[in-house]
Amino acid sequence: MKKPLGINLDINNDEVNRLNEFKQIRNAYIHGDGTASSIYLSKVKDSKIELGEKIPLDRSKIDEFEELMKNVIKKFDKAFVSSNPELIVEFLFYLV
Repeated sequence: MKKPLGINLDINNDEVNRLNEFKQIRNAYIHGDGTASSIYLSKVKDSKIELGEKIPLDRSKIDEFEELMKNVIKKFDKAFVSSNPELIVEFLFYLV
């Protein structure tokens, strides 16, 4: 996935879909009471939740999201550093 920063981010469609799902779950809880709205259902592909049904959110779902975010951040970091090695040299210079 090539984006405005000019890096090739190695994330697959499943990861993108899961990130989107987590964002929509967040929105459902922050902007409502955690029930599936028509907006949620239109944005989350293959949802098994029905309109008006409470979206499950427990510790395991939060842990799953945390792990996904860590993996995506690592991939971003690797791609960014590969595309901009001069920034690492500058950063190391400031540490000395």
